[in-house]
Amino acid sequence: MPTISTTNWLLGVLAGLVLLLIIWVTFLSAALRNQGRGKKKVLEAVKADKDILVVINNLLAEVDQINEKQNRVTTTTNEHQEILSTAIRHVGVIRYDAFSEVGGSLSFSTALLDDNGDGLVLSAITGRSESRVYAKPVSEKESTHNLSKEEQMAITQALRGVKS
Repeated sequence: MPTISTTNWLLGVLAGLVLLLIIWVTFLSAALRNQGRGKKKVLEAVKADKDILVVINNLLAEVDQINEKQNRVTTTTNEHQEILSTAIRHVGVIRYDAFSEVGGSLSFSTALLDDNGDGLVLSAITGRSESRVYAKPVSEKESTHNLSKEEQMAITQALRGVKS
């Protein structure tokens, strides 16, 4: 089994360090180029207007416009978040056999809830000769109607990961 001599090992380590230095220098060069572009833009503006105060005032006006746009975006985002908190976004489905003579998990309970735990639970009970569908309102994760364990499980599944 061949062994790596100390010299070859040191050459390998040095080659790796040189490669890292090349990558680092490339990164620093790119960073300096980007800084130079910003300074070049300001210098070109100064040359065109020949007055540094005009350039500064123009830049401050641009910053004010950007701040106004950012405030509008933040306000709109907050409005959308408020609207979305009342939208049905959380769904839980539990399938089960309601009757022992009917297999295949044809019965189900589905919870459709918003962030506050408001919405409804739909349950379909499937038997050999008939099916029945029930809808029960849910307010703050609770219902005024008695809920089956499958309906409770559907609510729990729908709200998994929702902050209280």
